[in-house]
Amino acid sequence: MALVYRVINESGSGMYQGGFYYDCCTDDDGRADDDAHTGHIQPNPHGDKGLCDEWVKLDYEYRCNMLFGFSSLDQMSRWIHKHTWRKNMHDRGGKIAVFEVEDGHMIEGQCQVVFHPEYARLVHRLNVYTLEVLP
Repeated sequence: MALVYRVINESGSGMYQGGFYYDCCTDDDGRADDDAHTGHIQPNPHGDKGLCDEWVKLDYEYRCNMLFGFSSLDQMSRWIHKHTWRKNMHDRGGKIAVFEVEDGHMIEGQCQVVFHPEYARLVHRLNVYTLEVLP
């Protein structure tokens, strides 16, 4: 079993659903893109070292049902690297859902993980800003 940290919006969908990420994580210039020159990158699965080779081997239907998350809070903090972004997510009802994922149903990349929800169990939720466990 492995733990996965998935940022969810108020309705429980992932952070890229319904514009949640872009509403919370845009800077004054309107950018929410990765920032490779500072080491904060947000690649798609094909560009994530460690994930890309395994991602392309997956059956298309299986891949379409996978969810994205992070292998640690540190990995999440490198993706959502600005405190103001996490504060904005908190203010808009965002949380971190922590899942236990059965072995063999998660692929860890350098920047993110993918996992199949059918083989995951919600353990608890965290405040996306303070990282405290929620009731």
